[in-house]
Parts: sequence; structure tokens; C-alpha cells
Amino acid sequence: MKKILLIVLLFLSLMVCMTSAASAGHLEDLSDGAKAYKKGDFDEAIRFYTSAISSGKLSQKDLSAAYALRGMAWLKKSAYDSRDKALHTLDKAIADLTKAIELDPQLDIAYYYLGLACKTKGDDDKAIANYTKAIEIDPRYDEAYCERGMSWYRKSDYDKAIADFTKAIEINPKNGNAYAGRCMAWLKKGDNDKANADYLKSQELSGMEEE
Repeated sequence: MKKILLIVLLFLSLMVCMTSAASAGHLEDLSDGAKAYKKGDFDEAIRFYTSAISSGKLSQKDLSAAYALRGMAWLKKSAYDSRDKALHTLDKAIADLTKAIELDPQLDIAYYYLGLACKTKGDDDKAIANYTKAIEIDPRYDEAYCERGMSWYRKSDYDKAIADFTKAIEINPKNGNAYAGRCMAWLKKGDNDKANADYLKSQELSGMEEE
């Protein structure tokens, strides 16, 4: 898994040390937002990210990161909203992640989370397009391969799903979700032996995560 929050916090702590007091305050908003996100307080995270975005003090790259992080928070928040409200929240996530990409077209994680938002809205074609872009930027993005595999699975293209799950496993042999996804794809193709092997591996990895 990409340790995005750890990277953001480390980056921002270094930047705060290197910038003026005025600029540092807005970078601290991003850092505080990341901490709130990690705790699951998505409303608070959104408040901090909005403060940083509204300041007008961020560089273009930092502003892109702020929009991406707020988009991620909107996406997480949507899971706890009522159905009607969740669709509106997802639209906010998509708008923020799209803005992040506009500001920094090489921000792979923005494409990945935009893919997740599109998937959540039921649009696997757009999800696949965004996962593919994330992979083009970072060819070792195992989570993007795994999620693209799930989208192919939902579209009943089991060969492409298996190829993506297999690539995710090659990159990260501890990606239990990829084994679980490939298990389902093997079952659809009628290969119970391979499905069983992947199921057992996914359970083994799941047990390791719980320890």
C-alpha cells in the first residue's frame, strides 16, 4: 500500500522548516488535515484542507496536493453519508481530484482516487481510464492494477482482470486483495484449483495483517 499520509506528513514537516512563517501556517493546515484524515475525522480534514486552499499562499504543486487530499477526504466521507447526500459528496471528490490533476498532471495518486470515485459512482469505464493513467505515471502502482482488475471483473472481462491481479501480485506479493480478486476471476473461468490456491493465499495474508 502506498503510505501516502506518511509521505505527506514528512514532506510537509520539512517544508514548514524551510518556509516563511506565513507560508508555513498553510502547510501546517495540510499537515493537520492529514492527521485528521488518518484518525477518520474527514469533516475536520476537509476544513483544514479548505483553509489551505483558500489561503492563496500555496505553490502550484502544494495546491495540487491540497485539492487531492481534500478529494480523498470527500471520497472517504461519502461512505458515511445517506445515499442522496453521498452522490453530492462524490461529485465534490471528483471535482477536487480533477482540479488536482489540472494543476499537476503527474500526480498519480489523484488519478487513482479519481478512479475510486468513478467506481463508487458505478462508472467502471472512467475508473479504468484513471487507473490506467496512474499506472502510466507509476508502473509499480500495485493498488491501481488491483483496482483496475476489479473493474475488469465487474465488466466480465476475466482475462484482463487476471492479468491485472497477477501484475499487482508480481509488484507486491503481499497484496491480499489481488489474490482475492484473482480467486474470484478464476472461479468465473471454472478453474477451481487456481481459485482455491489464491483463496488460501489471500487468507494467509489477511491473517498476517491482523497479527
